[in-house]
Amino acid sequence: MIVLYLGAKGGGPAICPAVVVVTEPSEFAPEWIAAHGDPEAADQWPYRTLVETVGEVPIEAGAKLEDFGLTGQSMQGGYCSITRQQFEEALLAMGVT
Repeated sequence: MIVLYLGAKGGGPAICPAVVVVTEPSEFAPEWIAAHGDPEAADQWPYRTLVETVGEVPIEAGAKLEDFGLTGQSMQGGYCSITRQQFEEALLAMGVT
């Protein structure tokens, strides 16, 4: 499962509003990304991953990284692994059961 984080870059909310599960292996699809999203993003993030939503909340109700022991700096690499306890804390902070 993946806890989605919407970053603070460019004035973003710096919040985790959803948990998803991957339903199929990721595929290299820069053309699809360019056609269905931000064409500039296709060079930086050329993979498409199909997911199913497990739980979601409005952005303003999302979990802050600090709610489960992380910081914005820990996300600078683009992703990070969390423990089962951190995952459960994130769900609790979002009110997702």
